[in-house]
Amino acid sequence: MKGMRKAAGTAVILSVIISVTITIVSMWDMKWLLPFMNTPKDIFADAYSYIMVICAGIAAQVLYNLLSGVLRALGNSKIPLYFLVFASFLNILLDLLFIVILRMGVAGAAYATITSQGVSGILCLVYIMKKVPILRLSKDDWKRSRSLVKTQLGIGIPM
Repeated sequence: MKGMRKAAGTAVILSVIISVTITIVSMWDMKWLLPFMNTPKDIFADAYSYIMVICAGIAAQVLYNLLSGVLRALGNSKIPLYFLVFASFLNILLDLLFIVILRMGVAGAAYATITSQGVSGILCLVYIMKKVPILRLSKDDWKRSRSLVKTQLGIGIPM
């Protein structure tokens, strides 16, 4: 159990570092990347606003994916699925709110997406904190282990 908690702590640290890095790099390079992908000029502004919001919300995506992966690794695949279904319905409702009522356009769709993903990640976090006591990390669990970092990056980068 101690090794599992240390692996979880290392995964959290790596996830924070990688999500911040990817967010900064993707937002920095988007004005170059969209033309490279031959984004039509007539939709460029909408595509840019959408993708910038999505890139800003990478941490929300990482939060859900990391925590749902931890729950699945512990044998609980139902709870992450329930939270994902809930987030899907929330996304639809927020799309209606942001796009139809608040008239935020495509950026509203992106805000709905990252908000619902963030909610699903927070639900996973609250569930883990309340229902999975073996994952309560101690101070020692947050110390980086070179071998764990190497192993997790060796698995994660190819994926």
